[in-house]
Amino acid sequence: MEIPHLSQRIRTLEQDYSAATTSWSSELEIAVEVAARKLGALDEEVRQAYEQQKLAAIIAELQTRRDALTAEGKRLTEAIQVLEQKQALRKQEVADAVNAAMVRLLKLDLPLQPEFVSAHSSHFDFVDNAVYVNGSRHFSESSAVVLRHIFHLALLTVSTTRPYMRLPRFLLLDGIDDGGMEKERSHRLQEIIVAECQQYEVDYQVIFATSEINPALEETELVVGRFFTPEARSLDVREI
Repeated sequence: MEIPHLSQRIRTLEQDYSAATTSWSSELEIAVEVAARKLGALDEEVRQAYEQQKLAAIIAELQTRRDALTAEGKRLTEAIQVLEQKQALRKQEVADAVNAAMVRLLKLDLPLQPEFVSAHSSHFDFVDNAVYVNGSRHFSESSAVVLRHIFHLALLTVSTTRPYMRLPRFLLLDGIDDGGMEKERSHRLQEIIVAECQQYEVDYQVIFATSEINPALEETELVVGRFFTPEARSLDVREI
């Protein structure tokens, strides 16, 4: 009965010895293992520090770009504000000049419309498509025709003295005799147009058509083409 027990005891001791010899390390080996673990930890810290350094460099670069873009945005905003202010001043300058020209030209009309005779202020509104004289926009039909042509003539006049105006120095006035306009008033309007254009010192072109040409202009070089009558119409249709 002792032999099996002793055999079992021997096997147990062998297993313990084998395990001990397998996991045993000398003090030097233990120190090396500890140093290796510390080295691995330091390597990880270095790697993390490097990643953080790269991230910091990227952040610094982005901040620099952000600051540059912010400065550029501020510069552009200020430039836009300056241009808008300049544009607003120019718009007002042009509007004042056009209104002054209209007042001056309207007073040259025949004394048939009280607001034109005593014109002291005018205002035009492109949004409402309206022109006001002394605060009023309602006139007789013939006076409305005169006002329309005078407004366009005033625009041309102002454009000839302001190179920055984006208005072609070309004016085509049609229907100059519309609205049942009296012959004398049509003649006077033609005189106003011609006299005003003679003051221009730049190249321009003004064309107007009328069925009641002013006799003082009829034989001048200003007239282009022939006079149309019921017997000689503008469209010369002939039988074949």
